[in-house]
Amino acid sequence: MKLEKYLLSWLIGAVILFLCQSEAVAVTQEKLPFSVGEKLTLRVIYFALPAGTATLEVRAITNWEEKEVYQLVATAQSSALFSLFYRVRDRIESLIDTKSFLPCRFEKHQEEGDYRNYEVTTFNRDRNIATTIDDEEKELNPQGSSVSVPADVQDALSSFYHLRRQSLEVGKSVFINVNTDEKNYQVEVKVLKKEKLGRKGLKTIVVKPILRQVRLGGILKEKGDIYIWLTDDERRIPVLIKAKVVIGTLNMVLVDKDLGDGK
Repeated sequence: MKLEKYLLSWLIGAVILFLCQSEAVAVTQEKLPFSVGEKLTLRVIYFALPAGTATLEVRAITNWEEKEVYQLVATAQSSALFSLFYRVRDRIESLIDTKSFLPCRFEKHQEEGDYRNYEVTTFNRDRNIATTIDDEEKELNPQGSSVSVPADVQDALSSFYHLRRQSLEVGKSVFINVNTDEKNYQVEVKVLKKEKLGRKGLKTIVVKPILRQVRLGGILKEKGDIYIWLTDDERRIPVLIKAKVVIGTLNMVLVDKDLGDGK
């Protein structure tokens, strides 16, 4: 599994995102850093060429199984040039409870080259179980696969919005439990420094997420080479992401934002 795929999931890019419990981090912000109607558009750049576009959107407040939920949607698509070699049209969606901010349902649509897949994960919060039904495995396993998850588990998209709600202090880390692709992970987000970007000196906080796959008994894998610049304000908007890939660096730059109801 490649970390850059979790960048597309986490930021379309996720952080995608254990030890069975993670360190609790208090939320000190009373006002949410995102609002219904917020849409962020990022340009993906690879070797100075436009490789594609990613969007992150708080689409609506709706209802799911008698719960009021936020509908979060993220997309990623390759540019016309890169589509000649490898066409990408991905979409992920998360429904998160407006009270607990925990995900209820996660779905992923993938169109990558000749590969096509669709999967849905539902979270049973009473039993702390995540059940995933994958199109590729539907014939052999129509009921899906279930795994035990931590009580505070997030999915690959909701984890990013969870991060935006946290108090970020330089030199400290935020730990997030994440379930995706029928596995549990822990994302440690290291808060590295504050930095001013561009001629206008935009104030940002630089963070580095590190992905760890964990099973009972300990950590199996650890990966990380992603850096994210978030605005140093109450909204924590990603303005720049840099990810080292097998060859070179993948950059994602914020090119447009609509703050929705939070204007």
